[in-house]
Amino acid sequence: MGLNDPVQETQSWSAKAFAPAHLTGFFEIHDEHKNPYRKGSRGAGLNLDMGVTADVTIHQDEGAIEVYVNGIADEAPTVHRAVRGLLGDAYPARVEIRLSSDLPPSQGFGLSGAGALATGFALAELVKFPVKNAVWEAHKAEVESRTGLGDVPAQFVGGAEVRVTPGPMPMGVTERFAGIETRRWKIVCCVLDEPLTTSSVLGDPARRQRVNDAAVGLVEALKDDPTLSTYMRLSRRFAEAAGFITPPLADALDTADRHGLATQTMLGNALHCLVAPEAADAAAEGLQGHGRVWVCGIATRGAHVVRE
Repeated sequence: MGLNDPVQETQSWSAKAFAPAHLTGFFEIHDEHKNPYRKGSRGAGLNLDMGVTADVTIHQDEGAIEVYVNGIADEAPTVHRAVRGLLGDAYPARVEIRLSSDLPPSQGFGLSGAGALATGFALAELVKFPVKNAVWEAHKAEVESRTGLGDVPAQFVGGAEVRVTPGPMPMGVTERFAGIETRRWKIVCCVLDEPLTTSSVLGDPARRQRVNDAAVGLVEALKDDPTLSTYMRLSRRFAEAAGFITPPLADALDTADRHGLATQTMLGNALHCLVAPEAADAAAEGLQGHGRVWVCGIATRGAHVVRE
C-alpha cells in the first residue's frame, strides 16, 4: 500500500535527509532571467560536513505544513515555498518538518537552501518523486525568497565546487574541483556579530554592481588552476574588492592569516580559513577572541537521504 491509497493502517510516514552547509568565497549575481530555474550565480565555494538535517513526517490528518527549527516553530519561508512547489497548495495531509543544525542562520552558511533541499530529499523518499524535483524547487524557493542564489546547486553536488553557469542542473552547470585534496584540510569558521542578510545585498543596485565587478574573471581563473589555495586567494581578492569587510572582520582575518589562508564568507559577518589538520586547534583558539568558532571538514558528498 502507498501514500495515495484510500485506506492506510499506518497513520504517519517519516524520512530523514541531510544537506551540507555551504560557504561561498566569491560570486556573480545572475538573476535577470524570467525563469527562476535559470536564475542564480556563478562562483565557487565549499560544502561542509556540518549542515542541516531534516526529519520529515507525513501525518494522515488535516492538510498543513509545520516547520520547526531546533525544536522551535519557525515561518521558514524558503522551506514552505519549496514544499508547496513539490506537493502543491492543497496537499491533503499534514507535513511536519523538523530541521536541526548547530550553525547560525544568516551568516553565510547557506542554511535556508540546505533546509529546503534536505526537506525535499526526505519528501522525495516518502512520496517517490525524482530528487531532481527537490533540487529545482529548493533553488526556486531560494531565489523567490531572496535568501540565496547558488547554495542549492552547490549543496546538491557537495565537496569544493565551482558554479560555471547559474541555476540547478541541467539548466546550470556546477562542478567539483580540487578532488582528493579536499580530504587533506580543515576549515575553521568564525562568526563575529550581527548577520549580513543576502536580501540586503540583492536588493541594493550599488552593492550588486560592486559584487559583479569584483567577480570578473574569477571563475575562469579557478578553472585554470583548480586548487583550494587558488580558491582561497581568489576569494580574498573578491572580498576586499567587494567592500564588505568591516574593521572587526579585518582584525579577525589578520588573526586567521597566521594559521592558514582566510577569507570572508559570503554573505556573512564571518570568515573561513583553510588550515592543515594539525593547525586547526591553534587557529580555532586564536579566533575565539573574535567570535564563535567551528572546525569542519569539507563534505565528501552532497545532499542525501539518511538511512538508519
